[in-house]
Amino acid sequence: MTQNEVSPEVASSLALRFPNFVLFKDSSGADRVVLSGKPLAGVFTMRGGESDYAGVLKSAGGHYDGFLLGSANCFARELDQLINDVSAKRFDPARQMSERLAAVAGEVYRVVTSRTNGIAFGIANKAIDHFFAYGPRAAETPPPRLHGGKRMPVEVIRRTGEILSRHGLLPAKGYL
Repeated sequence: MTQNEVSPEVASSLALRFPNFVLFKDSSGADRVVLSGKPLAGVFTMRGGESDYAGVLKSAGGHYDGFLLGSANCFARELDQLINDVSAKRFDPARQMSERLAAVAGEVYRVVTSRTNGIAFGIANKAIDHFFAYGPRAAETPPPRLHGGKRMPVEVIRRTGEILSRHGLLPAKGYL
């Protein structure tokens, strides 16, 4: 994750002192602030960590009000279904979708970190979105450009397609 973290004490102090502190996003992956039990004075808590999507929501017994995820740009439909399943107490389908999404995020992240430089989560989401843009033919289209202007390695795109397919998340057609 980001490896930047506010302590539970600081988050609580800010929440109790400043009424305009209304939202807290934790991208640390450790969830220390919400797990600490320190009061957050009604602050809306959002998780940015790409794992255990179903289990962290308050409606499933977790500690977060919602998500703020880079992968939501790609998996909006799947995350919406997961949230609806959790809200309706359909925990098995929610858990199964959570596991599939977390597996894709983790596997594509590992592919990206072994083959590119830059912000790995952003590049991983860009690789996944390439398939949401072009569908199954994404591997046949030029890879997207990275921040420095170079194209993403073709191998990253190929492996991303394999990962999406293996987890049943390869879109049948793209939005382009």
